[in-house]
This record gives sequence, C-alpha cells and structure tokens, in this order.
Amino acid sequence: MGFFHDVWDKATDILHGISGMPTADDKRNQQKMINDQIKAYKDQTDITRQELNSKRDQVASEKRRVEEKQIRSLRRNYRAPGFLGGGESAQPDMTSKLGG
Repeated sequence: MGFFHDVWDKATDILHGISGMPTADDKRNQQKMINDQIKAYKDQTDITRQELNSKRDQVASEKRRVEEKQIRSLRRNYRAPGFLGGGESAQPDMTSKLGG
C-alpha cells in the first residue's frame, strides 16, 4: 500500500464528506447497530415467551389442583353405601357427576 493508495483514501474521504455518502466504515457500523438491535429484540422476545409459558404452566397446574380438590370433595360426599361405615349417599346421581 503505497502513496497512491493513501491519496485515494484521502480523496474518497473528502468526496464522501462533500457528497454526504456514507463510507464503508459508516455502512459497517450501521449494519452492526442494526444487527445488535435485531439480536436484542430476539433476546427480549425469547425472554417474554419463556415468561408466558411459565405463567401458562402455573395457571394449568393451579387449575388441575383445584379440579383434583373438587373431585376428592365429591368422592367424599358421594360414597357408596357401606363404604367405611358410610350410609346412603347424599344424592343418587353420583355416577353421572363423577363420570362413572
């Protein structure tokens, strides 16, 4: 890289300064900034998805827990006659409510 290369670099720098055209370094820096913004957006989107999935799992597990409690409660209230000393069931439609 000799004298002419240095002159060419100075001339293109002056031309870019006058015309307002971005230099190769400017283009590279802009592309790097764009890529960084895209990466940050993707990272934030992944974090948000993980949080949403976690909340969805929590809601589903809480719903299952409540349903299991309700089933246990129904089973306690509608025991078959003679089961552990229990008398007649409170209501005759036990099988339809428990799905059996």
